[in-house]
Amino acid sequence: PRRRRGVTAQQQRRFMFVVALSGVLLASAGHVVRLSVRARHAVPSSHIRASEAPEKRRIPEPLVEWGMTEELYSKLSHNYRRNFIKLMKRGDEEMARSKITRLRGYLCSDADADATPAAAASVADAPPEQPPATAAPPPSPPPPAAPRASPTPAPSAAAAEALEASAVLQAELASARRKLAAADAAAAAAAEVVAEAELVRAEAAQEVQRVEAAAAAAAAAEAAAEEEAEAAE
Repeated sequence: PRRRRGVTAQQQRRFMFVVALSGVLLASAGHVVRLSVRARHAVPSSHIRASEAPEKRRIPEPLVEWGMTEELYSKLSHNYRRNFIKLMKRGDEEMARSKITRLRGYLCSDADADATPAAAASVADAPPEQPPATAAPPPSPPPPAAPRASPTPAPSAAAAEALEASAVLQAELASARRKLAAADAAAAAAAEVVAEAELVRAEAAQEVQRVEAAAAAAAAAEAAAEEEAEAAE
């Protein structure tokens, strides 16, 4: 019968290697869990930009020279700003100026649409002008009466209804434009979240591949160590 011996130095080294490999695997698993949690609770970068200080959202100098104002720049969505930055990098001044002019027109039309309902209501509710009262004639023979100015005719009911309907349509158009801009911003934010999640997923896949490679190397080392131990015995 073979005599049982104590723990050899080679077996002790193999045990320490297995313990170290177990620690590496546990650390890698924790890193993968942290990456998945970060992807689940990721915050869109557009929301982060909204909470930053105003000085971090300054208008680039070329856009200011091409007619961009702070009010117009503050109402632009993330996609519009990115397009303007691309135009600025390409040096396409003509296209940038054209877009700025068109956006200014949209902004002015929205302001007019917000002011139209109040103006239409004031016109519809205004009382008709009354003709000026004539003074009583003196007891002496009256002088020839001067012709009176004809009063301004009051707007008819049909005209008032048309103005009111136009104001309502303008208000609905402005509301639809604001909703469209909000939808564009939400779509851009969702695209950013998806891109960040894909990046985290790729990092996790790389980490899993690295752990699997380390486990395979450890298994190979363990098999080699066992072969050496059997050969030594």
